Amino acid sequence: MSEIAPQSPITPSVAPEADPRSLATRQRLLETAGEHFGERGFAGATIREICKQADANIAAVHYHFGDKAGLYAATLAHAREQSGPRVMGATPGEMTWQQLSALPPAVRLREFLLAMLRRVLDKGKPHWHTQLWLHEMVNPTRELDNVVDSSIRPQWEGLRAIVRELTGLPDDDERVWLSTCSIVAQVLLYKHGSAVMARLYAGSPAQAFSPDRPLHEHELRLLAEHICSFSLGGLARLRADRQDAEPVTETTSTPTDPSTQQSKEHPC
Repeated sequence: MSEIAPQSPITPSVAPEADPRSLATRQRLLETAGEHFGERGFAGATIREICKQADANIAAVHYHFGDKAGLYAATLAHAREQSGPRVMGATPGEMTWQQLSALPPAVRLREFLLAMLRRVLDKGKPHWHTQLWLHEMVNPTRELDNVVDSSIRPQWEGLRAIVRELTGLPDDDERVWLSTCSIVAQVLLYKHGSAVMARLYAGSPAQAFSPDRPLHEHELRLLAEHICSFSLGGLARLRADRQDAEPVTETTSTPTDPSTQQSKEHPC
């Protein structure tokens, strides 16, 4: 029995979510669409080619997703679901933001970096996941707003709060935003630049971080500790610059800030 488009006056005898054949068709369309959208982007992929490879008719796309934009949105959501939760504490063994809030900011930074590295460098995901996200970042569609609000913004705000606490800078200071970007960029380098680094550092210990194999937990921790330590050095300098710029009166002295001290003795 062929799939029926939504506008058809005929109602299927079995609801699509309960029909194994319909579920299988929907799943094939999502997986195939992921490959096509990942390779060619939203504009370059066609419904006809997706349906041909998925062994489904075009009516099935209309039936399950409405149109090409609906299929694309569902594919992005499918990729997010397969990639696992994107919030702190959603993965077993991770602390939630609430649990982290009781810890020193340097420790929170390290735990944030470790969680991000685990997700970004997960080799268990299909290759098209990465390509799909890259296309969406470079050539954004209306779905990017949903991705940012649901997945990226909560993590960004959590990291930005850590940066503010470690530097003592106000939220509207551009150095808070720049520092947050710099920390995230260090993580993303190991995702998108790993193939280049493997060639630049051939024969050196850095070659161990190859894009061809998953990293072990101790290697992820090594990266997290390095990025944490490197970042804390820069953030401590920003805090020192801010304190040097503050006027000091004769009757008061500037006390040693615990956060500054911790940055020097950080656990990373």
